[in-house]
Parts: sequence; structure tokens; C-alpha cells
Amino acid sequence: MCLRLPAPIAGLHYDSNILSVTIDGTTALVNDCSRDTGEGYSRETGELLIEAEENHKIRTTELQYNGESWKVINFYGGGNLTCDPDQS
Repeated sequence: MCLRLPAPIAGLHYDSNILSVTIDGTTALVNDCSRDTGEGYSRETGELLIEAEENHKIRTTELQYNGESWKVINFYGGGNLTCDPDQS
């Protein structure tokens, strides 16, 4: 089992820079250049199992409006598509 905590230096779990938002009816796509600063540790040993990402990556989040609020319905990770937040 893994316990995921924010990186102590970064303080936030994600460093995110929105690149674009597209809304079509009740569906929205948000593209961003972000970096996951969270780290995962073993509950049993305290060993670091998941390191914070070194590079920003392009990610897409799909949201659905239900009449009251927007809810995330899909999240597409960045894979190896890196980006520079200073250029976004």
C-alpha cells in the first residue's frame, strides 16, 4: 500500500498552467502544462515509491456539466509529451 503526499518543497500537489479550454454544450476540455509534485511513500517502511515529476507534461481533462456543477469524467496523462510552462 502506498501513501501519497505532496512534495515538502513544492507544497502543492500540481503545478498547473492552463493552455486552453474548449466548451461544447455540457462537455469541456481543459489542456494544461502541469507537473505532479506529489510523492508516494510506503506506509510500512516509509520508502519513497513514487517520485515527483521532474518535467511539466501536457495533460487533458474532460469535464461534464450536470446542471449544477462541472465534474471530471476523464483525465488523459501527459505520457512523454513535455512542455515549458514559461512558454504557455
